[in-house]
Amino acid sequence: MLKASNEFIRTYIKVFLGTAPPAELRRQWQECDQEAVTGEIIKQGLAGLVYHHINTCLEGKLPQLEEGLKPAAQMVALQTALYEREGLKITSRLEAEHIPYLVLKGFSLVEGLYINSALRPVSDLDIYIIRSDYAQVRDVLQGLGYQAQMRADFPGTYQEFIEIGESAFTEMHYIRSLGQFHINLDIHWGMDGLWEGSPLKELFPIERYPWMSSLRRTRVGEWEFNALGWEMQFLHIVSHFALHHQFQGVKWFLDIGLMLRALGPELDWDFIRRMAGTADFRKAIGVTLRMVEDEAGIKAEQVPPWQSFWNGKALPGEYAFYRRRLFGAASKRGKYLAFSLLPVKLRDKTRVLGYYLLDSAALPQWRIGDPPAARRWWQPFYMVYRVGQELISSKSRD
Repeated sequence: MLKASNEFIRTYIKVFLGTAPPAELRRQWQECDQEAVTGEIIKQGLAGLVYHHINTCLEGKLPQLEEGLKPAAQMVALQTALYEREGLKITSRLEAEHIPYLVLKGFSLVEGLYINSALRPVSDLDIYIIRSDYAQVRDVLQGLGYQAQMRADFPGTYQEFIEIGESAFTEMHYIRSLGQFHINLDIHWGMDGLWEGSPLKELFPIERYPWMSSLRRTRVGEWEFNALGWEMQFLHIVSHFALHHQFQGVKWFLDIGLMLRALGPELDWDFIRRMAGTADFRKAIGVTLRMVEDEAGIKAEQVPPWQSFWNGKALPGEYAFYRRRLFGAASKRGKYLAFSLLPVKLRDKTRVLGYYLLDSAALPQWRIGDPPAARRWWQPFYMVYRVGQELISSKSRD
């Protein structure tokens, strides 16, 4: 059932991007479990986009799907409007205080890729700042009614969490309640989301990129704000798709497909190739471009072929694993396996695998005061077990 739902969404993406005929989508709709497909579209965060596209471009062709998506699409539109209003308040205050910032991800992609913000679902606001400005930003947010959120699994006090988070993390999560809605806000001063000590930080030197030097002004409705220039935007989306989500997530995949179709010929690909910096990040770009070509059928003119970033050499089944990740369920074992496969060279794959097998810092543990006695003896067995489960489940789905 899930496989059929995913196949319908694959076909829909191709229809939306203009690489497949709508008749094929209608044929699949008549043959599938329509309730399951509708639920999976909502789960993947595509309710607003699919509803609007059916209503305006495929009018009358999929009425049951349109009706099934309507309540979720209306909720997405309402939630997005609230986030826009809050985003305007926050960035206006940051600009008044002369604090440099960037709005990342969702809203930064609307202008140029989507007709309106309700088509690009958001579950939070992501704002990137300079680390030294954090204390000032924290004061601004508290003045607007935001409060840092403590993770539910943290064993200490709220104050202990804040002290650990502000000193050791690369982002802090804030929340503001508006009636039954909650506005989620992530303040970032790091981009890669990797733990210190991970070999991946050396192979993907994302933190060294001049993010604040590449700005464009963009807008969503009445909200005008700072976002990344399109070349750096592309690098950020690819790094987020590959490192943070390990090639998982249809909405990120669709963002990249839309960017290639709409802006690909205008991007400075020589700059992107140079800025990537390492063969490992170029491989991530190559894998992403290849997935867009294979899954969405997009081979945009004047966009370099994926082979110009990555020669395709990998372990047997590696690229197939990346493709399965696109619609796969989130899992720690899948994350560890994807991280271990990402490097180009076998020795670096081994280094990353060794980090997760043997380095106690690879498995996050909340520590207050003196750390408990290390239980390193179980870590390799635990990791092999988790990765083995992923491999077995992947084979069973094939």
